[in-house]
Amino acid sequence: MAQDRLLAGLKVLVVGAGGAGTYSAIALRCAGAHVVVIDDDRLEARNASRIPWAEGEEGKLKVHALAERVAVVGLEGRYPEHRPKGFDYVVDATDGERHDVIHRASAEDGAVYVRAGYDARADGTRREFTVMVGVPVFGEAEPGYTAPVDVVPAILVGALVVEAIRLHRARGEPVVLEGTVERLAKLISPRKGGKQQ
Repeated sequence: MAQDRLLAGLKVLVVGAGGAGTYSAIALRCAGAHVVVIDDDRLEARNASRIPWAEGEEGKLKVHALAERVAVVGLEGRYPEHRPKGFDYVVDATDGERHDVIHRASAEDGAVYVRAGYDARADGTRREFTVMVGVPVFGEAEPGYTAPVDVVPAILVGALVVEAIRLHRARGEPVVLEGTVERLAKLISPRKGGKQQ
């Protein structure tokens, strides 16, 4: 596996093994980082469109299913109650209302906080993806938010996490990569005649 000189050997904790967390862990591991993923959630049928898992694994812990496929360490637990330490970065790929708790805990441990996910209004009028590294203040999804069907594919969020951490390491300053689902769709969808925009 070819390793990225800016990411090789980094110790990264990924909190959450849903779509954004799974693909962030895979991308970081491929770049040469040492990755630990923590989550206490189990696979459900509704996860099938976002997480690579096999038939018959419903009910299995997400972290165990991920660790069987990728060279990452999967820990069952809820962060920061179960709080492994010694990481360079903590990637918050959760979809709950605990972002501030995870942010504070990572800062206490001397790790750089990375927020990776979707932010939107409950009525679906604003759908955005956000990847932020080392940013002290950030927005929260409104109560009652559920990810719309046309969210940015989680695999792209994973790739953006790697790029954001790479930029942070190279520049030594906070990084924000964000945009709307609609804008990204225009950038990656083919134009008439088969040419990319």
